Amino acid sequence: MPKAAIYDPYLDTLGGGERYCLTVAEILLSRGWQVDLFWSGDPTLITQATARFSLKLNELNIVPDIFGLKTTDIDTTESQPITKFISHKSSRQSIITKYITTNKYDFCFYLGDGSVPFLFSHKNIFHTQVPFTYQQNLKEKLLSKLKSLFINQIVYNSQFTASFTPNNLSSKTVVIYPPVDIDQLSPNLPKQNIILSVGRFDNILNSKKQDILINVFSRFVRQNPNTNWKLILMGGSRQSPKLNHYLIHLKDLAQNLPIEFIINPDFDQLKQVYSISKIYWHAAGYGIDQNQHP
Repeated sequence: MPKAAIYDPYLDTLGGGERYCLTVAEILLSRGWQVDLFWSGDPTLITQATARFSLKLNELNIVPDIFGLKTTDIDTTESQPITKFISHKSSRQSIITKYITTNKYDFCFYLGDGSVPFLFSHKNIFHTQVPFTYQQNLKEKLLSKLKSLFINQIVYNSQFTASFTPNNLSSKTVVIYPPVDIDQLSPNLPKQNIILSVGRFDNILNSKKQDILINVFSRFVRQNPNTNWKLILMGGSRQSPKLNHYLIHLKDLAQNLPIEFIINPDFDQLKQVYSISKIYWHAAGYGIDQNQHP
């Protein structure tokens, strides 16, 4: 039986990138592969992901995380490069561990933030959903070139992110858009006066800027006091909603407004609200200098 490994340091956010990676796992499982997921966090996460994304992951194995990338929340201004918010340091011992472990696999699919990892399986796929925009010194550039020798292909989620590929990696790139299971969606329900925004309530890599949406919607309500429109903010929270300071801040902003929060929805809830909403709205990237932070 062929063996595959999957890695996603942001797995507990259960966002779009996580659905992408776990869909790869589901496809491989359906074709008779053994699939291992490098993860040392909450062991119930796969059960949560199955409910959130409606994926078949019963045979997915969880194995200890050998990469150990640590993520932290960013502030909502995004005034600093995302490299500040995840640690990529590798000791000589950790590289040896990665070699011994990943060399046992026929295939490795790794979700990263643009920094190239050391991978040593027979076929290594590096997937990124953010542009390669890191400023590197000479030593870092040489190390990245060495790492890239072991990467068979770089998979992007859009032509935009692919457009930032370094010249030395351009021959290895391919764009595969996020999959959508249209058979599970029903667009025939009556639409309601709902503005929907879906995005995690955790600031990892980028902020979904729900605070901007609330402030603009608040102005709309003040100017139209008899409106029957409602804003629904739906998304995941890694920690208990009672402990999520960003979510608490958003709820404070939304007081006395026709705004509803749906936290950690399952797939059926997502489908239902998408189906009845008239408008989809998001503010990710709003106010950001695209030349500095594309």
